[in-house]
Amino acid sequence: MAIYSILIALLALTCIVWRRAAIKLRAANRGTTPHSPSFDTVRVSSTAPTLCTYPLEPTRVGVVRPLAIHLFEGVGPIRFGMTPAEVRRILAEPEGDESLIRGNDNGSLRLRGMVLWCWPQTGVDEPPPESTLDRIELFDRPGTTLWGRNLHDWTEEKLTRELESLGLGGTRDDEHSCISVGVDVRFGFDRDRRIDYVDLEVPDSNEPGSA
Repeated sequence: MAIYSILIALLALTCIVWRRAAIKLRAANRGTTPHSPSFDTVRVSSTAPTLCTYPLEPTRVGVVRPLAIHLFEGVGPIRFGMTPAEVRRILAEPEGDESLIRGNDNGSLRLRGMVLWCWPQTGVDEPPPESTLDRIELFDRPGTTLWGRNLHDWTEEKLTRELESLGLGGTRDDEHSCISVGVDVRFGFDRDRRIDYVDLEVPDSNEPGSA
């Protein structure tokens, strides 16, 4: 009787081992593992289109976020009137870009290709916690766009036509090689007359585009 029970147990164990081997063999023939999605499912999922927006959540530390310029408002999710803490929470980028130091940069946040000025200034490097963003300078920052087009794709001629079509005008300053929109927006150009610098300030209430 004991031998019969042992034989039954060995037979059951053999069936279990054989069944598991058969499952693994079928999965290998399909190019998948048991209980996992097929290769086609993974491929389709990885290429599914996604909606790209500017989230208000902070980015991963060290990631340079592409930013869209909003005249008279700010860039990307950053808006005039924000505190230094709010800007840092949203962008979460490394600070201290030494290539952007031009004389006295006290009271500013220097990021990749961008300087954010806060007011009031106290003459020290760190902007006061209660200060607010009132000026943004962009220096060939990667991924910057203006009206849906890469910033460097805008020539002086194209920019002039676009400003006129929007009713914003624009004044050419040959001495400083720039175009100004009121006193709050300035566009600088490289030797090929393409935009390589943008200076935005808090709009005056009497300027075009202001509330």
